[in-house]
Amino acid sequence: MIHALGEPLKTSFRFFLFQILTLALIGGCQQQVSYRYLSGEGRCANGKQDPDEFGVDCGGVCPESCKDVRYLEGEIFGRLSLDTRYDYILTGPLIVRDQGALELPSGTHLKVQADAGAYIAVVQGGLFFAWGTVENPVTISSNAPEPNAGDWGGIIFCGQAPIGDNDRKLSPIGNYYYGGDQTNDVSGYLRYLKIQHAGAAYDDFQNFSAIGMYGVGRYTVMDHVWIDDVLYNGIEIVGGTIGFEEIFVQYAQENALSITSNWAGLGSRLYLHQSGANGILVQDTLEPFSTTSSSTLQNVSIIHASESGLRFSSRLGHTFFDKFIIADVPTGILFLSETEEAFPFQAHNFYFQNIGRVSNNEVFNTQFNGLDVPPFSNGSALPEWLSHWSN
Repeated sequence: MIHALGEPLKTSFRFFLFQILTLALIGGCQQQVSYRYLSGEGRCANGKQDPDEFGVDCGGVCPESCKDVRYLEGEIFGRLSLDTRYDYILTGPLIVRDQGALELPSGTHLKVQADAGAYIAVVQGGLFFAWGTVENPVTISSNAPEPNAGDWGGIIFCGQAPIGDNDRKLSPIGNYYYGGDQTNDVSGYLRYLKIQHAGAAYDDFQNFSAIGMYGVGRYTVMDHVWIDDVLYNGIEIVGGTIGFEEIFVQYAQENALSITSNWAGLGSRLYLHQSGANGILVQDTLEPFSTTSSSTLQNVSIIHASESGLRFSSRLGHTFFDKFIIADVPTGILFLSETEEAFPFQAHNFYFQNIGRVSNNEVFNTQFNGLDVPPFSNGSALPEWLSHWSN
């Protein structure tokens, strides 16, 4: 009797356990769950990142589905460090939230799925680290068989540094808050980083820049950055106090560097090559013109821009330009007005080579004294600091 009664009890228990497991799995498929690193929904092998997966169709109940490939998409709330043993593919927007951090160790190769609306956004309080070295840089490029400019968006940084008269604003791309009163704010560390094939259209009116810095603070590090083949701007600086050095931008179809007149920082050792519009564009923001911002650009080479080397579409703040080489352009400097005095503008040690005209501003032309031979570099050739990046 005991044995006869025991079998039905075992069968009932197994059936009850099966029901619990089935409900748990169904619930896992239907309910969106937020995790520390990435969030998503769906199920294995459906092209989505599911609750128990660390990438699209990777991890959880399907650990063998992508083996040496890891897919990224979603939101980062904690600290996520990529592993150089794997190939990574960005399949959609990746947002680094407040107190989140994304780390790309030296040698990381992050590929971006083309035409998938993919980009990286680092919002206020988030951090992005590219720990590249000269021997093993961090690279971010298109995953298309034949990559093209505009295959993916770019990287957006939204910091808490001053942007002018307004405390905070929403970025025109992504609608993320930026700006504040933290001059020394930090958004990350970018060193020996290569970005290619960025600049996709965000909507019918605007494109991503390869790197967009919105209200980014002084303690953010950006040096030894290489940007290549961009459908829009190479780097866009909107307000903030970030400094940058040893920047190489080539084949940007708009401007190699775009900065707003209320940026207050230092940019040094820039080589801007083959721009579809201007080497550097200085423009106003929507808020009233700032009279307190002070910025400096020095040791800059602008080679072969279709419109001009420097273009000012606004009045200037307290801006200091020193040791410039501008070569192979129709106009060296384009001012807002041909006759209006567009100062304070301090230009020192400017060297022009193979240009149509120095500027379109009569006041500037009468006061400007250029150099016949640049004593600070070897002309339009690659500068010494770029020689180790020449490959």
